[in-house]
Amino acid sequence: MSRLKKLQDTYNRGIAEARAIADVAEKESRDMTPEEEQRFDAFLAESDKAEESIKREERLGAKEAEANAVADEYLDRNSEGEYREGYGERGQAELEQRLEEACTNYLASNQAVVSEELRQYSETRAAQADNSSSGGIFLPSRTVDGIIMNVDKRVFMRQHATVLQLTDAANLGVISLDTDASDPTHVGEIETRPAGTDLAFGKRELNPRHMGEEFKISKTLLRKHPKIWNFLQKRIAYRFAHQQEEDFMTGNGAGKSLGVFTASDNGIPASRDISTGNTTTAITYDGVIECYFNLEEEYINDARWLFHRQAKRQLALLKDGEGIPLWRPRGGNGNDELYGLPCDSSRFAPSTFTAGQYVGMLAAWEYYYIAEALSMTIQKLVEKYASTNEIGFMANAEIDGMPVLAEAFSRMKLAAA
Repeated sequence: MSRLKKLQDTYNRGIAEARAIADVAEKESRDMTPEEEQRFDAFLAESDKAEESIKREERLGAKEAEANAVADEYLDRNSEGEYREGYGERGQAELEQRLEEACTNYLASNQAVVSEELRQYSETRAAQADNSSSGGIFLPSRTVDGIIMNVDKRVFMRQHATVLQLTDAANLGVISLDTDASDPTHVGEIETRPAGTDLAFGKRELNPRHMGEEFKISKTLLRKHPKIWNFLQKRIAYRFAHQQEEDFMTGNGAGKSLGVFTASDNGIPASRDISTGNTTTAITYDGVIECYFNLEEEYINDARWLFHRQAKRQLALLKDGEGIPLWRPRGGNGNDELYGLPCDSSRFAPSTFTAGQYVGMLAAWEYYYIAEALSMTIQKLVEKYASTNEIGFMANAEIDGMPVLAEAFSRMKLAAA
């Protein structure tokens, strides 16, 4: 869920809760009690705070849109170096000044990190003016945001997990509840209270790791077809999304993210696995029910299933004792549904249907944390491939991910042999 959507939900919830309190007092023809007034004011304060945050997000979005618009004008010139009709008379100098101002405004928002080459654009623009393919600039607002948007679309976990940006810290420490307190005991008024289980806390650390890849484009191709960058951007997004999703699924946490299908005391331990009801080669109706009830009730409302497409095929054939399918393709929320909950798929989810292997899970994905120290940078390598008439583009990111609350995950296995 995007930050703006969360803020909007918080704003609406605050108003709705305050209205509900006021309606109760009005229905009973009385003033609000002091407790109700306190809650009423708290909900409105929460809504007001969210409203201010929404306004800041919208102002930032407007600045980013301005930077994008200027970049589009700059990049939309033809192969002869002329700017599109209606802009040429204003002159290249004015355009470049606007481009620099838009870039400066964008950087001031601290939303992206760009290469030294981009920051030094004002010193190098003379060399870039003759030929876009020999030194053209790609603004962070055009490349970074576009790539991250495409990556988010391609990696379903980024759409539902908690994504955190690290700006000043080298890593992210997450406090975990390793041992909960025991239930209280009924005792007499003056009877000694028995000792309970002490709360035990642990710490999970996310340390963003480097991820990078290098691409090349012919200078001639880029000069004749400037918008080939759009294609390259999609390929960069695809490659980064491909690797991220694989790590989020099966990463072992050594130099990469810790995946949800890796049993680990630092993430999801084997105690959260369940195979009851399944056979050694297939998922069964009973297996789905057991996995569903293996997840604590407080996480069910936000939970989503995850399977490989081949596992989904098995699930689509399951029926209860009265012949009613357990599977509902494309439910009311636009997703496939299993036992009333959305069902996602990933090519990196398990697809080996043999004894004791993982086959899927039910999870509240907000408890999978993704920490990014560097969302994305694109560095242009003008000279490196000059001898082959090519320009290189080096993409880099720093990212880590891991489950931070084991009880929010119910991992399904096939029965052991």
